[in-house]
Amino acid sequence: MSRFQAPDCVLLGQPLEHSGAGPARAATMTVGWGYEPLRFSRGLPMAGFAARKDRSTASLIPGPEAIAVALGDEVIVAADVIGVDPQLADTIAEAAQLPNPVILTATHTHSGPGITPGRLGDFSQEARAVVVNAAATAARRALDSAGSCTVEWLEPQVTGLAHDRRRRKVAWDAHLRALRWKSGGYVTGYLVSYPCHPSIIGPANSHLSPDYPGYLRTRIQEATGCPVIFLTGAAGNVNAGYPERSSGQRYHDLGRTPSDADLFGTTLAETLLAGRWQPVDLSSGISVSRTEVDACLVPIDIENTTVLREQWERQLRSAEGESRGILQRWISWAKKPESGRQCRYRLPVARMRLGDVSLAFLPGEPFLAADLELNSAPGSRAIVGGYYRDTPGYLPDAAQYLLGGYEVTDAHRYYGMPAPFARGTLEALIAAVRGLR
Repeated sequence: MSRFQAPDCVLLGQPLEHSGAGPARAATMTVGWGYEPLRFSRGLPMAGFAARKDRSTASLIPGPEAIAVALGDEVIVAADVIGVDPQLADTIAEAAQLPNPVILTATHTHSGPGITPGRLGDFSQEARAVVVNAAATAARRALDSAGSCTVEWLEPQVTGLAHDRRRRKVAWDAHLRALRWKSGGYVTGYLVSYPCHPSIIGPANSHLSPDYPGYLRTRIQEATGCPVIFLTGAAGNVNAGYPERSSGQRYHDLGRTPSDADLFGTTLAETLLAGRWQPVDLSSGISVSRTEVDACLVPIDIENTTVLREQWERQLRSAEGESRGILQRWISWAKKPESGRQCRYRLPVARMRLGDVSLAFLPGEPFLAADLELNSAPGSRAIVGGYYRDTPGYLPDAAQYLLGGYEVTDAHRYYGMPAPFARGTLEALIAAVRGLR
């Protein structure tokens, strides 16, 4: 039995403190929770850092999880893995016998196994099967445990944690946002989102971990007894303050340890627990809409893949340490016949409306500009979740293409994609989300 499974929503959680606001003007919604640990074995290939060769040796505490929340007959699942893909989402929905397609997201932890074939490092079919079984179990439990709840919103001030890793400065516009549900005077669960890479634990680590989202969830659970689902936001260009190139190096410096991830997650959790929550008006109803956007992958390399491959093979002869691993991955990419070619690609988006709050789900690694744009209207209350349903690479805003850099020029090779997404792709996704009703 899940530790969060209960026959009625009211049985979970702690009594509500006064929120400083009047009662919500309408309505309740059905909410249920499910949880299942991801019981990965040792010796799995780990994903997230291009140069890392070590396989997993154990799991840290807290360990990786699959957590689900059922909102009406829609189920959101967040799994502590580097990425997901459409086939994985469909398999989970079928295994759980869900009434609708699952809203599957990855927390994008860089201390998890590789479960996406051909992308983000080496692949493990064993680990993928673990994710399918755990996510389906959590999703089914969430639907089966649903009860009637009201909902509240919080957007507390958090400064100095998240950084724009490309400009090497604090990302002042990175917002912590959360929902919590209550029933009969009790808090019953939390949905939390923050736009920052779960890559605090560095490349030298060989232990499986959710990174800071796991510590955030644990601290809230310890304080309230409630389940917590975490959505990594539009974090494509945001991390905890180290250069993006450090992802390709085996750092042993300060700031890349489990203790640092614990401090980061605990700080966010304490901010939420001290917040003053506001009611969400559900009178306009609850709805979910989905669509796909036709995108284009456009090569930007001056040389063709044959020339690039020859250059990398020459560099490999004298390369040492971590640079060898990166070059080997680039060479493998260049050997694929589709690499370096322009092609089309369908990207999924979804929008869930909970009264006057919306949850926008974007694929891949959207840049923080997506969050800012979707919350640009006065009074907007939107949670943006990245890594939704498909994880095919970075999605920079148009202005970032002029700056170049890893996310624009190189990352598609680690993702196993023929080329980067064309400039304007993120803006097309934002427009598609806004068009969903």
